[in-house]
Amino acid sequence: MPVIVVAGTPRAFSKTTIGFHLNLLNPMTLRAKPYSAAMFAAFVFVCGLLPRLSYVYSMEIDYPFRADAGKYLQLAINLVENHGYSLAESAPFTPSTLISPGYPAFLAAILDATGDIQHFYNAVLLSQALLSSLTVVGAFYLALRIGGLQAAVPAGLLVALSPQLIIGAGYILTETLSSFLITFCLALLLAGFSRGRPTLFVACGVVLALAAYVRPAVLLLPGTLLPLAWWTRNHLKNCLIMAVTAAVIWSPWQIWQFKHRQAGEVSLAAAALTLGGYPDLIFKSPEFKAYPYREDPQYAAMSQSLGEAYRVIRERAAAEPWKFLKWYVFGKPMMYWQAEEVAGPGGPYVYNINSSVFTRQAIPAASLNGMMALHPFIIALTAAACLWTLIDLCRRRSSPATQPAWLLCAALVVYFTAVHTVLAPLPRYAFPIYPIAYALAAGLVARMPAWLRRRADETT
Repeated sequence: MPVIVVAGTPRAFSKTTIGFHLNLLNPMTLRAKPYSAAMFAAFVFVCGLLPRLSYVYSMEIDYPFRADAGKYLQLAINLVENHGYSLAESAPFTPSTLISPGYPAFLAAILDATGDIQHFYNAVLLSQALLSSLTVVGAFYLALRIGGLQAAVPAGLLVALSPQLIIGAGYILTETLSSFLITFCLALLLAGFSRGRPTLFVACGVVLALAAYVRPAVLLLPGTLLPLAWWTRNHLKNCLIMAVTAAVIWSPWQIWQFKHRQAGEVSLAAAALTLGGYPDLIFKSPEFKAYPYREDPQYAAMSQSLGEAYRVIRERAAAEPWKFLKWYVFGKPMMYWQAEEVAGPGGPYVYNINSSVFTRQAIPAASLNGMMALHPFIIALTAAACLWTLIDLCRRRSSPATQPAWLLCAALVVYFTAVHTVLAPLPRYAFPIYPIAYALAAGLVARMPAWLRRRADETT
């Protein structure tokens, strides 16, 4: 493992019409033998595991516990050693409400089991490599439900080779764990729609709450799914069960936050809204791109209050309406889905990596460059898949894009894009959604030809 180098109309729809029949597997999937799907799932798992292990074993980083990573580590240390949830490095350990406790609790469990910092670090990287590889299998499963094996295998391989997801496993950041939980949650939701068992929706609610503890933006996802369930007149009651389960599990953190919020403490929601309020993430000087708070004297007050953040952004937008309109309608979605991290050293990297398998070997380097070049086309296909869903839903027309797996994946992609069109659109916040986006893109390529042929036959 790497050594830490310290250097410097609803009624018009029916279950049959919209495709919400209990058997969600389309004919292509049904023709695939179970053992074939299992064999290919194992194949893509290995294809995901090998580059992740190679990367985390080969990477060299000056100091992995910087910025956000350092905060997660400090919270984990205080949970284990000082029995409190605090960012303080010494007594008194004042409670902190800035960061939701999902990822720090994950780190604390590993720290408690390993003891010293080097074994802890190695164990975290290995755990994240395994979780990220399981996410590859999750993407394979989603694509299998969307377009059969001809979609599942390409989707699995794309996720397996995604440099953002491989490199993400090497950072002490939330992206790997949240990606696994979000993908697992969606897989459980699909199983719930397929079998109609309330217990599966309860389980989905549990995983959804866990994902929200890691990435709070997930929490409002039922606000997208419930209208969709009402519109399609299917599983509305079960979706309510899921939403209530998630809300109940999330509520202790909300209560704890309310009781322990410190005067003048930064609000995570306000900070995200504030950062997203700078067009191109620039206040005045382009050299401070992605770091506008370094030169904006109003940032501190804005990051502590949603009301203050909204007020200042509204005033600035009124002074330059066209600039802000372009930013919120086009700029933020495009930045959110771009392959390069704007707040990092370049490319898919969030923090600088001195050396890794990507810099020392030709094949991994070519894979990274190829995936970075391919990424815009994959996201364009994902956008087309979401647009197809929207058009056929509005026309109340049955199509592959209105079947549950496709529909739910598209809803999730649209949801996260909308959230980060309001909040900060840092590209790394989209990394956990790549498995769903890639599954949609592969499903579009697999299903579109047959759909076009059928539509042509219907018109002749």
